[in-house]
Amino acid sequence: MDTRLSHVESVYTDKLDEEFDSFPTSQSADIVKMRYGRLRSVAGRIQTVVGDMETQGERFQALLSWRDPRATFLSVIFFLFAAV
Repeated sequence: MDTRLSHVESVYTDKLDEEFDSFPTSQSADIVKMRYGRLRSVAGRIQTVVGDMETQGERFQALLSWRDPRATFLSVIFFLFAAV
């Protein structure tokens, strides 16, 4: 392994402490709350991105699933020409 490309120096010490912490934790309650808050923040951002992707997928699916198959086909052809 090439140690010159290692990112060990850029990692914060509290993240290393979190990685090598035993179970159950030996840290204080404040540090555990900080870790939990960081985890909730990241999970919230992931949930937002997944929700946005789901919304776009539902919109795309709604464009392709009209009741009249001929209208669906014509709209797809129209959108294809409009995109080109």
